[in-house]
This record gives sequence, structure tokens and C-alpha cells, in this order.
Amino acid sequence: MEFEGRVPTQGTQLWVEAVGEGAPVVLLHAGIAHSRMWDGQVAELRSRFNVIRYDVRGFGRSYSPDMEYVDHHDLASVMNHFSISSAILVGASNGGRIAVDFALENPDRIRGLFLIAPGIGGFATSRPVKEGWDAIEALEGIDDIEAAIEATLALWVDGPRRDASEVSVQARRAVAEMLRDNYGIPPEQDAGREAETSTARDRLESISAPLTVLVGECDHDEKLLVAKELASRVAGSRLVLMPGVAHMPSLEQPDAFGREFAEFLDTLD
Repeated sequence: MEFEGRVPTQGTQLWVEAVGEGAPVVLLHAGIAHSRMWDGQVAELRSRFNVIRYDVRGFGRSYSPDMEYVDHHDLASVMNHFSISSAILVGASNGGRIAVDFALENPDRIRGLFLIAPGIGGFATSRPVKEGWDAIEALEGIDDIEAAIEATLALWVDGPRRDASEVSVQARRAVAEMLRDNYGIPPEQDAGREAETSTARDRLESISAPLTVLVGECDHDEKLLVAKELASRVAGSRLVLMPGVAHMPSLEQPDAFGREFAEFLDTLD
């Protein structure tokens, strides 16, 4: 399958790419990135899988008009467009939140879940993370976008336990470029709002698909706690603590990340 273009959903269109043949794998990006964060994984997977990635509305090349929407319904639209009955979902951070919400609503459409520092609806934001986001929003408010980008890199790519000098230059640069793309979306095309609040935390035990949760040991405490709770409440799941990385392990240590993902895929054969 070879596709690059736009797929209609809930009053807008999402930029989507699909490549390769085989079992479907859908890649869901983090909220400080867009679908290009998966470039390395697409290159590795396309010889064995039908790999689909898309820009969530309000990110990259997908606009978010002034309307209510539900993120995991957009995921359903993408899968339906390609007549995918079930798929392996790979979700990083906000992408993990979308994957979990989709899995809870559509358990029969999930072959497996590989989640990286996932967000889970129902967990409160910790004070350090909230203060970090508030500082970023203040910089956005005075239109100092480069400073906002640097603050985002410090909060998430570096994480709370490392200095920028200890972090992959390539990973920081890649995230900065994606953030600039996201900031480049016209305000009127980034005005949507989610129509419902996820209560996923209340229902985690009902997830039945094979699950691996991966989180960087240098990530925020709240991300470590969420990952551990998720893994402890889903029967048969596996928790991977990756040393030496924070919130973006697939960009910082792509080889180690690839080995963990390959091990997960082997369990699905």
C-alpha cells in the first residue's frame, strides 16, 4: 500500500501516510511532535507491515477547525478509510492516550498496544509539569515562540533529571523542528476542542489486548507512576523502564527502542 494525502473525519481532514504490506501498525505521535517523529520506525517496519501514521488534528499538516471533536474517533476514521478491521497501535504520550481511549471503546479492533509514556485520562497533572506548561503558555502569550520551544525541550526532551548537554542533539533538533511546524498552523485552524473528558483510568482492567508500556527512567515522576499503574492493572502486560532517556525514547535511543518494539511484535506472532 502506498498512500499520502488527506482523510476526512469529523468536519476536517487529516494528513495521513500509509506504506508497506502486512499486518496494520498505526503510529500515534506525541503532543510535542507530529507524525515525522516516526520516520525511523517507518523505514524499519515498512518491509513487514502496513504502516499508517497521521498528524493528529492541530499538529503538523492536520488542521483543527473551530468545533468539538473526539481524538480517538479520528483514529477510527483513519482505520476505516483503509478498511482496517484491527491493528497494532503504537502511541507516544498524547498518542498513547488516544490509543487507550480507542482500545476501551473498540476492544475487538486491537491486536496489540505498545505505549510510550502514555497519557491516561483521569490522571491529575503533577505540579512540576503544570508549572512547566504554564511557563510555556506565558511565552506563547508574548509571542516568544523560540523561547517556548526551548522551554518545551527542557521540560520534556531533557526531562527533570538531566541538563541539555546530556541529551541527544539530534533528538532536541528534531523535536524543535516539529514544534515550529505546529506553531506555524494558523490560529483559526487550531481552534478545535475535545468534546468529552476521558475516564480511562477508571476502566484500565478492561483492556484485554497484549500490552507493553515503555517509559524513560529520566522522565517525570508522573509519567513513571502512570506507566507503572497501567502495567499493573492490565493483565499480562509488560513494563519497560528504559535507562538514559526521558520522554522521547524513540528519538533519543532508536536502536534500543527498536529492539524493545521488535520483542513486543514477536509476542504477537
